[in-house]
Amino acid sequence: MKTISSQEFKDKVPHYLSGDEVLVIKRHNQVIGLYIPAKRLDEAEFKQALKQFEKMLGVA
Repeated sequence: MKTISSQEFKDKVPHYLSGDEVLVIKRHNQVIGLYIPAKRLDEAEFKQALKQFEKMLGVA
């Protein structure tokens, strides 16, 4: 899992969309999104990434 800025995500969308890395996207040091390349994750991996994200947000 990698944390990037919203600007970096915007500038490198094709690169990130073709990759297989889970991304935490921040704007002004606040998490605004999570990119999970579903084509590369099975359901169990997806659920694990979602749990990690929820833990980061303090909702799990």
